[in-house]
Amino acid sequence: MLRLTALVLLSATLAAPAAAQWIAVGRWGTEQSFRFVPPGTWMVEQDSTHTSISAEGDHHDGRLTLTCPDAAGRVHLSFSHYYGTAMSLAAVRLAGMTRVPATLAVGDQAFVLHLDQSADAREWSVTLTTPEVLDALGQGRHLELRTMDGQRVTRFGLARASAAREALRRACGI
Repeated sequence: MLRLTALVLLSATLAAPAAAQWIAVGRWGTEQSFRFVPPGTWMVEQDSTHTSISAEGDHHDGRLTLTCPDAAGRVHLSFSHYYGTAMSLAAVRLAGMTRVPATLAVGDQAFVLHLDQSADAREWSVTLTTPEVLDALGQGRHLELRTMDGQRVTRFGLARASAAREALRRACGI
């Protein structure tokens, strides 16, 4: 039993390959050296000038990425790789909206975000200037992205989220 526990702990703490990133659905690393990562597992990508954390939603339905921009005290949040209908770009464009209101919910905490939409890609983003959303990452079991009418877009597990949040806190100063 002790050997199994040690093996599990060792595999959970092994660093990702150098210059690791999401290269395909569920795959983290480089083309030459990758591993499969279950949805909801938060990964850290860090080098001397860049830090970001990210996870894929349930069933690999969307990816949430938080990155430090150039200015300290801010975090750039982006939601991408989502091909469902809940955040349809066409519906948003027809309504003449430049921002998509959405809610991030962790446990009983909910945060309203106004996401800017990318015109040429299925990506939505916002810059966070307060730590509340980041602090919530370490306090729950799941994070849900919902439309303002309450429809679930996707759900993210929070495995390894506390460690990822700490890496981002150190790098971004938030």
